[in-house]
Amino acid sequence: MIFFLGGARPTFFFYWFVEIMYEPPITIDVGGILHYSTKTSLEKSTVIKKILLEHQKSEHSNTTPFIDRDGFLFYYILNFLRNGTVQKIEDPSLMQAIMLEAVFYNIRAMETQINEFLT
Repeated sequence: MIFFLGGARPTFFFYWFVEIMYEPPITIDVGGILHYSTKTSLEKSTVIKKILLEHQKSEHSNTTPFIDRDGFLFYYILNFLRNGTVQKIEDPSLMQAIMLEAVFYNIRAMETQINEFLT
């Protein structure tokens, strides 16, 4: 539900802005865990972008794209793709596991931030 302050009615710009801001979600299966995001967020990783493109061209394009990686760790990858920052985790072995995923997905900025936490 959208409320308007002072009884002001929305303008054409408002409707245009809302339409531009909405992007339908994409479902991706990583290691058996379904993740939901937008194409814009997911394609910030060149590896994921390539996987989505190849899946779209394949004979299985009507199925959910699958990546045979750790679905739990993908949570951290997806959060980085959404907001550009790594959540600091005190467990160095978990941070190293996330680093391996960042390397796989070719997300250099994430690798840099994780290296700063680990050193």
